[in-house]
Amino acid sequence: MSKPLTLMFVCTANICRSTFAHALAENVAGPDRLRVISAGTHAKPGLVMDPLMVAELSDRGVRSPQIASERTVAANLREADLVLTMTVEHRTYLLEDFPQFVGKLYTLGQFAKAMEQVPESVTGAELLKAVKKHRGRASKADDIADPYGKGMSQRMPRPSRSMNWCGV
Repeated sequence: MSKPLTLMFVCTANICRSTFAHALAENVAGPDRLRVISAGTHAKPGLVMDPLMVAELSDRGVRSPQIASERTVAANLREADLVLTMTVEHRTYLLEDFPQFVGKLYTLGQFAKAMEQVPESVTGAELLKAVKKHRGRASKADDIADPYGKGMSQRMPRPSRSMNWCGV
C-alpha cells in the first residue's frame, strides 16, 4: 500500500477554520488514505480549537481533532502534498516567505473550482496533477471568512468534493 498523501489546511490562528477543515477531512478520508495537518500564519502555539467550532463539528457528527495550534513553518509546508489556505491573504503571505511551494499552494476555493474540471474518477496523486492543469487565479470572492467571535452566524461551508479529494 502506498503512503497516504498529506493535506495541510492553513488559516490565521489555527483554532477555527483550518482545524475545522482538518477534522472534516480526517472524518471523510480516514488515516489510511490521507494524513491531515493544519497550521496558522499567525498562530500562537498550544491553543485548542474554538469551542463554537467544536460545537459546529458536533452538530455535523464529527469529533473535533485533539490538536493544539501551531504556526506554519517550512517543515510542515515541505511535508504536505497539498496546502489549502482559507483566504487569498493566507496564500499570499505564505508565498512571500516560501515561494518554492507555489505548486502545492491553493486557496480552498481555488482548489474546489479547479476540481470541477476534473472527472470524479480521478483521485489521490493523479487528482493533484490534474488539478494543476485547471488551476485558475485565487479570488477573494471564494475566501472562507473567519468565524472567530461571530458565533454560528458565520458558519463554515458544507464539505464538497474538495474535502473528499483523495477519492474516498
